[in-house]
Amino acid sequence: MKNIQLLVLTCFFCGCITTNFNRQEIDLPGEKIKNKEERLRELYSETVVPFFEDLENLSIPINFQVDQKDLSINAGAAFDYIEVSRGLINLENEPIQIFVLAHEISHLAILEQKQILGIQSELPKGSKINDYKKVEYLSDLIAIYLIKTNYPEVFDLLDSNFCYLQEILGAASFTHPSGKERIDSIKKYVKNIRKGNENISFRNRFIHIWEMQ
Repeated sequence: MKNIQLLVLTCFFCGCITTNFNRQEIDLPGEKIKNKEERLRELYSETVVPFFEDLENLSIPINFQVDQKDLSINAGAAFDYIEVSRGLINLENEPIQIFVLAHEISHLAILEQKQILGIQSELPKGSKINDYKKVEYLSDLIAIYLIKTNYPEVFDLLDSNFCYLQEILGAASFTHPSGKERIDSIKKYVKNIRKGNENISFRNRFIHIWEMQ
């Protein structure tokens, strides 16, 4: 259990593209925000955080920090804070911003999802895929599942941006699968939910990733 907790805390979203995209905004209730940073904070608190409120044992980070020097599209989360890059703030694509933020909180939600699904085993070590990459796949899956079930209109916009998201996710590293591998994994889940029940598809995909060799 300690090993996966360490993985959850040390895996950060990895993005390397700093260019902007056609502005895609999500309508939220309330007053107009003043700048891009306030808008991202609003997306986090009013859109992303509610995705996770049903997870009773999850401590959702409240402190919102900004790395002003990081112009890549990047974010990271621990149990008491979430940190985002200036590049993520400047990204003019809110569906992808929501996915990045949800992905980071999903790192913290993996253990509770494991318990909800009744998985008794520890994260098995694969012969071809390491634990770090499994955690990335699982975080992607949880984020997409929660976006699809809570905010389907955002999911539809994100679905149409998978090619751009793949570019943002970039090349593979020791801790992260490549953007293509991650999008392919997401698409397998999306294909399954279009054929049947979302919850069953989520459970099956989660277990498949958990047991990957």
